[in-house]
Amino acid sequence: MEAQIQNFGQTPSQLLIEPHPPRSSAMHLCFLPQSPLMFKDQMQQDVIMVLKFPSNSPVTHVAANTLPHLTIPAVVTVTCSRLFAVNRWHNTVGLRGAPGYSLDQAHHLPIEMDPLIANNSGVNKRQITDLVDQSIQINAHCFVVTADNRYILICGFWDKSFRVYSTETGKLTQIVFGHWDVVTCLARSESYIGGDCYIVSGSRDATLLLWYWSGRHHIIGDNPNSSHLTFHHLPPFDANPQ
Repeated sequence: MEAQIQNFGQTPSQLLIEPHPPRSSAMHLCFLPQSPLMFKDQMQQDVIMVLKFPSNSPVTHVAANTLPHLTIPAVVTVTCSRLFAVNRWHNTVGLRGAPGYSLDQAHHLPIEMDPLIANNSGVNKRQITDLVDQSIQINAHCFVVTADNRYILICGFWDKSFRVYSTETGKLTQIVFGHWDVVTCLARSESYIGGDCYIVSGSRDATLLLWYWSGRHHIIGDNPNSSHLTFHHLPPFDANPQ
């Protein structure tokens, strides 16, 4: 110890002229001017409504297609258990003076929970039961909702496909093959007149495939007379290129 003091010097008992300030408590932080908790009341005022789903499964995907000209303007949600809901959107809420505003609808909340989910009367029409690959973690990138809210595209299946389901009936309408490994993500472009758009699929085979979605026929491709199975042939995938 004495050798260290001789080499480095002795540390004084107090470094500052005034005593160190006491450590702040958690309660003290709540009242600081820049504490995040100071915005709690403001955040509660900014939240218009809260929608709590009875399934208690975490929501992993949200798609809001709410344009007034849609037959079903809605906020489509999907949970980690692959239970989707078509929650109706009321366009006239809070938009007094906007085109189409109606006093009869003014009492509606902005989002009306899917009645099949709220009443637990038709959950079988909202549950995707097809098996997914066990190595895939379901996340927001596994789902795409068409611009008219009528169909939902889902990937992650063990057979290396992605699939199209009707949001009205929950039934499978198309299975699309093209990748050499499990499809891990989907995305869509902006929709054109008639609902046409492009769908992009990504896979563990390190490729992206670009597909055409027909808004008229509600399928990948533009041939309504073809089988509900769609194939796109790729050259063999070489995991170890020379």
